[in-house]
Amino acid sequence: MFFEQIMKIKMCIIKQIPIILSFLFISNICLSQITDSVTSYLILTSQSPPLTIEKGEYVKVFGASFSSAGNDSGTFSPFHTINVKSGGQVECVNFVGSSIINIEENSSDFNVYRSGATVYLKNEVSGTEIKIPATKTAQTIKFIDGNYELLISNGKVFLDEQEITLNEAALNSDTQEVTLNTLNNAISQLKTQPSNKALENITNYISVSSSETIKKALYLIMEYENSELLVKNQNIINSIKIDGELSDWADVENTYEDKEKDITTINSSLPIGAYSKSDDLKKDGVIHGNGFIYCMLEPFEMPRNEDEYHYRTNILNSENQLVYAVVWTNYGNFIQEWDSQNNTFIKNIDINDALFAKKNGFEAKIPTDKLNNLPEYYHTQAVVWHEHKNSLDTNYIWSLETSIENRYGYRYSLDVFCQYAEKMDFTIDDPFPIAQAITEGYIYKLAENEIRPTVIDDGLEMIKQSEKSMNYSFQGQASLKATPIEAILLWADRSIMFGGYRGTNLELLKSGRLNKEAYDFLILKPSSLDTIRIVMENNGLIESENLANTMLNIENWLWQKNKYRRYYIEDIIALYESNPEYWAVVYQESLQELETGNVNITKVNGKDINKGGIFSASFQVDYIYDNGLFYGNCVDVTAIVTAFHKAIGIPSTFFTYGAIDGNYFKEIHSFPIYYSSQDDMWFNYEKGGNGLYGYSSENTGASNSYDVLFTINRPQVGSDWKMFYKESEIRYNDAAANDDAGLENSDTDSGNPIIISTRSYPLKVSESEWSSINKGYQMSELKKYMLCPVSSEDLNGVIAN
Repeated sequence: MFFEQIMKIKMCIIKQIPIILSFLFISNICLSQITDSVTSYLILTSQSPPLTIEKGEYVKVFGASFSSAGNDSGTFSPFHTINVKSGGQVECVNFVGSSIINIEENSSDFNVYRSGATVYLKNEVSGTEIKIPATKTAQTIKFIDGNYELLISNGKVFLDEQEITLNEAALNSDTQEVTLNTLNNAISQLKTQPSNKALENITNYISVSSSETIKKALYLIMEYENSELLVKNQNIINSIKIDGELSDWADVENTYEDKEKDITTINSSLPIGAYSKSDDLKKDGVIHGNGFIYCMLEPFEMPRNEDEYHYRTNILNSENQLVYAVVWTNYGNFIQEWDSQNNTFIKNIDINDALFAKKNGFEAKIPTDKLNNLPEYYHTQAVVWHEHKNSLDTNYIWSLETSIENRYGYRYSLDVFCQYAEKMDFTIDDPFPIAQAITEGYIYKLAENEIRPTVIDDGLEMIKQSEKSMNYSFQGQASLKATPIEAILLWADRSIMFGGYRGTNLELLKSGRLNKEAYDFLILKPSSLDTIRIVMENNGLIESENLANTMLNIENWLWQKNKYRRYYIEDIIALYESNPEYWAVVYQESLQELETGNVNITKVNGKDINKGGIFSASFQVDYIYDNGLFYGNCVDVTAIVTAFHKAIGIPSTFFTYGAIDGNYFKEIHSFPIYYSSQDDMWFNYEKGGNGLYGYSSENTGASNSYDVLFTINRPQVGSDWKMFYKESEIRYNDAAANDDAGLENSDTDSGNPIIISTRSYPLKVSESEWSSINKGYQMSELKKYMLCPVSSEDLNGVIAN
């Protein structure tokens, strides 16, 4: 054990050459304090990626300060991020910067005390422990239920307003209180100011309400996380110098790496030239804020001064059409504007304020006020185009980028809340007006201006629907109004199509926005809940004495009304060949529909909606009511079930999971979970866990050799929902399973991109871990997935690991 620890320290020395001198001092500390409980020692630099401490690990982490030329203070305090999983232990040494410690548990579960300036945070139940020195520079401790600043002020140590003493005490777990002054200040920054009557309505609602749920909702509607991200990104932008040095891009979230030696030909009929690293794209990035777009592009090797070269960052709209190109060449740097009608560049734009640089990489700074056709939502494509060698390399990422001011700088949910106050009188202690405003924030942000009034009216109708939903009571089940804020937010969420805003649905948008067609199809209509109640009562699905039976009745009834369809006839043929007797009817009907061309049943913005790919709950509910059936599979059933639950006042959401053996998905399935307040648990409709089917049941001895990748559809909170493409290393060798998961065939080959959304945060566990947790979920377990902010670093880390 001692020898292994010494070897780990030596590895730290090898990896951290820039801090070798300071390490000579630190290593003496390490050697003098080694205990059997410490599992590893790590040294962080300003370039270190976020560190994750897993359950059962005890990691001693060293930070450092560095001299930095050009910094007025003469020192640079690194910004570290450490993620502590439940049951993990971390000891932070020499942490002097504005670091962030993310803890995936509730603050109320922790006790806190100090020894000198070192603060100890302990959860005696889970075993999670954090040891970190307080300094005069604030460090952020983030729990699931709120954020705290650790700081020395006036000779005392504080976690927010709680003074930390030598005596162990419970951590004050109250959510940060939003005062009327704070709220009014935020309202004063909205684009359209509410009337005096609306302000009086809000003031009365906030000042008189005693509901803890409303207090927590006030914290969420303020979008403090976005405010922090805005400041962080503005600081990052301020640090970027257009000099061709790329080290200042280390903290930019929107940067992407490209594979080595993945060059293709410009003209496939001609041979490619000899391989050169300067033809091969390594990394690119974009950040948009403070009135400029900043671009970075790095090949595996920079071209020589005498070489011909052509590198570019293309800006494309949400319909995948080129709009602008930022270009670096050996004969000059420029910006081009594309004419999509004639498929040619209109002109090179002469912008005096634009800056370009070339050194270790290529950089550019482009003022956005001169880019008159820049779309609000766009994505980028980095390109190496060496026509003289017939050489092409690209890195294409759809992340629906917009300015950081638009992403983080405006409180859309608060705007919606103020508009509600204009049109309805708030009832004291009623959480639904503010909860509905929170969940409508991103819908309102994404909607085109002409349908935003409809979004407001539909949100008001959902508040009325909450009263109708609470007319249904189940034995032992608390009123919907009395459930936790997380449950209320899930009930209020109208974005319940599969995967939230994922690529399949985003293709239905117009210019990256919700126009009327996309809105009517994708977002749950409040009137659908009235339709659902008629269907449920006509078919005797509700058992007021037994919530679990009602859930099972809904699920079984919907599966009986389901007409199973796939995207492609090849999938149907494969299913038929695997089990001819079981799939005979589906196979014959599919062939007949293929011959008659009767495959699609509607269009949205010109895009065919295929049977088996209809993720809209409202469309499906109306189809059931009119035709007595609906088309689809498990993802469709799950979306409709969630809407059925809303109609009777039961909060719910859904899981999608897949069993992975090696690099192959063996099965994929989606199912809903609902909140039973009587048990304070979330169950699936069987109330006993949803086991792995097919492959796992036939290969029970292999349970320790494969993993389960699963996602929970998170409630609609906040106006920043990020979308990422990620290169997949997992092959989907079951086309039928792909379709169950809502994955198109273009997603199925190894190396092709898959879509990841912060609304469906992916987690990977072993099959045995999945079996142990998938029996019902405590609210405290789901909170870590429901409200915690998720970054692209988190998503990339989950998939990579």
